[in-house]
Amino acid sequence: MGINILKDTMAEMTWDEIESLAKEDAIVLFPVGVIEEHGHHLPHGTDIYIAYEQAHDVWKELSVMGVPSVIAPPFYWGGICALTRQFPGTFTCKRETIVACITDILESLENAGFNKIVFFNDHGDRLHIDAILEAIKYTSENMKIRPYWMEYEDDMESHGWKGDEAYLLPLTPVKFEEMFECKQMPRDEFDVHAGAFETATMREICNEYVREDTLIDAEPTMLHSEQIRKWCEGKAEDRYLIANGYCGDPASSKYIVSHLREIDKLLAKDIARALKA
Repeated sequence: MGINILKDTMAEMTWDEIESLAKEDAIVLFPVGVIEEHGHHLPHGTDIYIAYEQAHDVWKELSVMGVPSVIAPPFYWGGICALTRQFPGTFTCKRETIVACITDILESLENAGFNKIVFFNDHGDRLHIDAILEAIKYTSENMKIRPYWMEYEDDMESHGWKGDEAYLLPLTPVKFEEMFECKQMPRDEFDVHAGAFETATMREICNEYVREDTLIDAEPTMLHSEQIRKWCEGKAEDRYLIANGYCGDPASSKYIVSHLREIDKLLAKDIARALKA
């Protein structure tokens, strides 16, 4: 039946229902992402679909745990620097636009009476992440509302975190084999966009969105050194490096099983443990 990213979010509720949740000090789960091409085999909404599904999974799990929460309408007007910006149907916003939008959304949630907001993001572009973190940091320092960015504890140092940031929500480390069951690893080590792992994840959450027939002849992109730099810079003249719109080895997804749903249960436990107090 596909994915409806407004299902069970504030968009389907009345104002008094939302007000009641705010009075219960409900945690707001906020999916963020982009609309970005994902090759011939995945839809443009892949990043926001995954972020929404994670938030929805956590919402259900928190409900079972007796922890009040609510899903905010997803934000999918993020930023893209990489080569995908050169393909039809990809939308990207300037950093200042993203910062302003996220800040305004957080202010709206604060005005509604909410105190804690947890971001769910599945888009790795630095423009996108840095803009959202700028808005989170500004909000954390200038508003009463508490926004949180999730980060696995074993990734903090490599991602430039000190570990004591007020807006950082540490996650218990998860082993790779807990996330993915691999009978064979992708042929391309730089499997970062619409590759084997993202394709396997989409197959888990919504198999009907994966165009299996286009994967049969999909060869790995095999970008290295200077080519990776060009991928990141995203200039129009370098679009040929990802002629089919993916970066990695999507065909190898047939050897990989994603366990996103199980990981989301662990996320819920970490969120509840960190924010219930």
